[in-house]
Amino acid sequence: MINYSWEVLHMECYEKLNNLDKVVIKIISRYTGVSGSCHKVLSNITTLSNPVPSSFIPYNSLTKNTVVGWIEADLGTQKIQAMQDSIKEKIEADLASTSTVSLPIPWKVETPIIGG
Repeated sequence: MINYSWEVLHMECYEKLNNLDKVVIKIISRYTGVSGSCHKVLSNITTLSNPVPSSFIPYNSLTKNTVVGWIEADLGTQKIQAMQDSIKEKIEADLASTSTVSLPIPWKVETPIIGG
């Protein structure tokens, strides 16, 4: 099972826009998939359109859930699924290349004679 999560790294803002303060215009984030000790990360940049003043959320009132909601709304379910598929393929490739198996010895093993 792979657990996916967003990490918001940085947000760029207009200091002022249409009488609104600290308007987020760009979100730099990472989408991480973790399975056991293996993890893979994809970077993402989300560019936002200008907010509607009536639904504007002040910068200091933003939450991670709100910002991740913006990222996911911008990407849409198909792009998010494509990101998850890409991460899954990379994790599975890493796990396959580091897995160990017990193989039979490649030469004939002679049965020892005991008590001859």
